[in-house]
Amino acid sequence: MKKGRSLIVLTAVNVLILVMSIYCLIRTTQNSKFINSFNSEFDYEEYENGKVILTLEEEKRITLQFGNSSVKVVQSYQAASREESVSVMLFIRYYTHQNGMKVQRSNTQILGEYRLHNLLYTVGYKRAHTGDADIDLVKDRRWYVNIISSVFGWIGI
Repeated sequence: MKKGRSLIVLTAVNVLILVMSIYCLIRTTQNSKFINSFNSEFDYEEYENGKVILTLEEEKRITLQFGNSSVKVVQSYQAASREESVSVMLFIRYYTHQNGMKVQRSNTQILGEYRLHNLLYTVGYKRAHTGDADIDLVKDRRWYVNIISSVFGWIGI
């Protein structure tokens, strides 16, 4: 009897892992398609001290503050959809490249951290801290943020 129950539990766990893997594969594929089809022209305005205002679709304006090794996306929750998040990530990559800034993090890590901030803000976790996405371009000093950001990016959340 115990062997039968453990076989059922093991089968259920394997099916759950399979379904989650398929979901993650689909999301990652969708993100990749969007990134590959993205128009690389950005509408933005530069101001003093690294301040940049990016205009997204439907005239949505997002403020970014670039530092030496980081970028702050002010009120990042305003661009929370997957397409907007990817657009912001691609702009960060574009702008840093154009200005000779060093970026060691992958697109998936940057996107993952951005999405993590928006998710935490949405569920109401420390909104004063999660409203703005402070994204380190080299490596976040918090190991748990690096891990979760990488996982979020890999699975296409």
